[in-house]
Amino acid sequence: MTKKTILKRLKKIQKNVDKIISSSDLNDLKKNVEGLVKTTKKELSSYVDKDLKDLRKKFLKEKSKIEKVIDKTLKTELKNAQSFMNNAKKDLAGLQAKLEASLGAKSKPKKEKKAKKKVKKKTKKVAKKVKKKAKKVAKKVKKKAKKTVKKATKKKASKKKSVKKKVSRKKK
Repeated sequence: MTKKTILKRLKKIQKNVDKIISSSDLNDLKKNVEGLVKTTKKELSSYVDKDLKDLRKKFLKEKSKIEKVIDKTLKTELKNAQSFMNNAKKDLAGLQAKLEASLGAKSKPKKEKKAKKKVKKKTKKVAKKVKKKAKKVAKKVKKKAKKTVKKATKKKASKKKSVKKKVSRKKK
């Protein structure tokens, strides 16, 4: 083959390609592809919206479950603190009764005053201890509640991110 024949064939091929490009077949194909892209975008967005709605429902359900658990634990801890306080009061009342009985046998007023001061000091100490324990229990319950809520929100956030990543990959 010579150079002239090769050039002639290339020119014929170029003319054929130009004819194909100028024909309306490619325009129809382009419109069809654009239509397909639009419909797939709509379908993907509808799937994502459904997933987000489902995730929101699940999050609200878990939130209510966590709140119930927190309420239960708070109630039980408050009952425990209340029973502890009641027991401490009973013990103090018993000690005071014993003290008064022992003071009744002795008639010296100086010793009574000293004994009353000691009882008051002891009651104050016990009251402080009860308050401290109640505060510690309340802090522990709050920490546990925060941890469970944080875990739940982290799980939900990671699920949302993975759904968004999948959608962005499909769009590309």
